[in-house]
Amino acid sequence: RDWKGGKDTNINSARIAILFVVIFAVILSLYAPETIFDRVVFAWTALGAAFVPIVFSKVFKWTVSAKAAGLSILTGFLMTIFFHMLPNTPGDILERCIPMLLGFLIIGYSNTRKT
Repeated sequence: RDWKGGKDTNINSARIAILFVVIFAVILSLYAPETIFDRVVFAWTALGAAFVPIVFSKVFKWTVSAKAAGLSILTGFLMTIFFHMLPNTPGDILERCIPMLLGFLIIGYSNTRKT
């Protein structure tokens, strides 16, 4: 109900957004690895790459613009998908580390540009 500001607002846009997320998740799950464990590891890796840099920026009280935060989240998530589609490396080190590192670099670059 808080999508646009309160009780008297139309929540159809929130329902449509949720519908698109569910459809996207179903499509991704159909093409994801075969085992449940691999799917869960992929999901946690993508979530970590997307949100850990932002969480660290809040914990350390870095000044991050909304644009840099959004770009960091999007880059972390999309690069996890990209590296997931490549042939596996030992321990999938590329998939686990590079996307999160790119998110930190975006936030770090944004933080240094403001000072």
